[in-house]
Amino acid sequence: MLPQPSQDGDANGGGSTGTGSIYDRGEAALSNIDRVRAIEGAMVYNHLRDKVKEFLKPFAESGTAVSAEDIKAYFEKLRGDEKPIKDAAAGQASASSGNGGNEKDEGGDGRKEQSGY
Repeated sequence: MLPQPSQDGDANGGGSTGTGSIYDRGEAALSNIDRVRAIEGAMVYNHLRDKVKEFLKPFAESGTAVSAEDIKAYFEKLRGDEKPIKDAAAGQASASSGNGGNEKDEGGDGRKEQSGY
């Protein structure tokens, strides 16, 4: 549940970090962002919102509850890391990538996992 906007009348969003409502702080943060970045952020948000609505629509139509695993799997797929995570969970992550075993190529997509020091 999201906090409600404050009722104290602090409309300028001023004050120190951590004070005021989330709305006021968000508005203050937006006023400090480059206009182009703010517009791009709003466009990306709208695109993501539409994709999530599309994902949730079949659940709503069928009356089926959405599980945490459904949501986790959806965002893994959306990020493109679904296969590497499933491979790692199954203990099938490939440790041989032709580099002496110091790094793992997760899923053959060019991403490398470095070994600890």
